[in-house]
Amino acid sequence: MVAAENEYVGTITEHTLLQQLAQLTGAMGAGALVVIEMEPHQLSISELSKLVETNDAHITQFNTSIHPDTGMLLATLRINKQEISDIVATLQRYDYHVVFFSGEEHYENELRRNYQHLMNFLTM
Repeated sequence: MVAAENEYVGTITEHTLLQQLAQLTGAMGAGALVVIEMEPHQLSISELSKLVETNDAHITQFNTSIHPDTGMLLATLRINKQEISDIVATLQRYDYHVVFFSGEEHYENELRRNYQHLMNFLTM
């Protein structure tokens, strides 16, 4: 960095820059991520918040970007809980295009476990 008088003040290391960027974007926080794609004029933060809160969760981080090729808005939500299958289902029910999500899927795991129990029962 250089001060207004062209005097050397110091540098910002790559590590410090990445650490601050992670803090700013909430990347180090706990919880699940959901990425939704939509037309820019369709964004309603209050509606997204309402839909998430109907599933006993809260949005702890919210970031947006425009996809350079399609012009579509990508909204990234960090949710305060890991199990988000209800939230993803709710967003899809309200015609939101969920592009990506990370977190636990209780239903998928439960369905797999129930299937394994059924297979064990049938082989008896």
